[in-house]
Order: sequence, then structure tokens, then C-alpha cells
Amino acid sequence: MESVRQVHGLTVCYGSRQERPLTALNGVSFELAPGDALGVLGESGCGKTTLALALLGLLPKDSVQRGAIIFNGIDLCTLSERELQKVRGAGIALVHQEPGLALNPVLRAGDQVAEGLRAHHGLSAKQAREKSKELLAQVGFAAENTPPLTMMTFLTCCANLSAPWRDFDGLGADVIIIH
Repeated sequence: MESVRQVHGLTVCYGSRQERPLTALNGVSFELAPGDALGVLGESGCGKTTLALALLGLLPKDSVQRGAIIFNGIDLCTLSERELQKVRGAGIALVHQEPGLALNPVLRAGDQVAEGLRAHHGLSAKQAREKSKELLAQVGFAAENTPPLTMMTFLTCCANLSAPWRDFDGLGADVIIIH
């Protein structure tokens, strides 16, 4: 089986303008074939968050990144911010452990799902609302009554289902990073 997700020699340093930058990742490499999963475990401060942010192209401006992150034959490190936005959520998604870090606490889960559908699948507002209701129903939630922070539960359910998320009528990410 051909590997379509590869990381080669990924090194990330923070504080690039300081005399002694902090190396958070040093030469990380791995390959994943379709359907493979990779768990990254470690103590606080070991670089798990840095790895997730690097995979999504979301590192802070004071960081320096070397290496390659290959997704479906494209080195994500060479993409512009605009090109990366097309991959985020549609090809690679990040699910935070702490939903308060990622979600708007004043919006319903259905609204937040619909926003992603509009951004990555070109659906109209009405189509996105209907599709979000369907997706939430598939994991046992009623979109109209789902309180704001249960979006984390929805995303975790999607990430943990035996079928890949993209099997929800062809929508969703190929790689889901649960952080």
C-alpha cells in the first residue's frame, strides 16, 4: 500500500530571533498509509502540540520549521496560507482535547458544523444547515438542541468511528488529529 502521508526530518525551533532558540521537534519522521493511525504520547512539553500545529501549518511566526510534510504527494511546507486553508478541515482536521480552545462558546454545534461545510464543500447556508443536521443525527445529536460545547463530543465521535470520517456522504477530513 502506498504511503500518502509522510513527515521527513521535521524540526521546529521557537524563538528564532533569540540567541538560543528552543528546539521543540528534532528530526521527526513517519509514514502513514491510507487507513493507518498514529498515536503520539508524551509528557507535557514534549512537542505533541508543536507536531499538530506543524502538520496544519499553524506554527507561530517566531518559529523556524525544516523538513517535509507530504500529504497526497504535496509538500504542505511549500504551500501558501491560502492553499493551506483549502487543506485544513477538508483534508486534515484538528480536534482539541479542550473544546473551549477551538470552539465559539456562543454558537450551537450545528452552526459550527455548517460553517465548516460551507467553507470546505461549497454548500449554501441552507444546504449546510441540512447536512449538519444529518451529520449530527448520525452520531446521536439533534442539531437544533445541541448545546455549544458538545461539538467536541461530535468531532470525537466522528474521529473514533470505525469508518473514516470521509464516509459520511463523502464529506470530512482524511486525517483527523485529536489533540
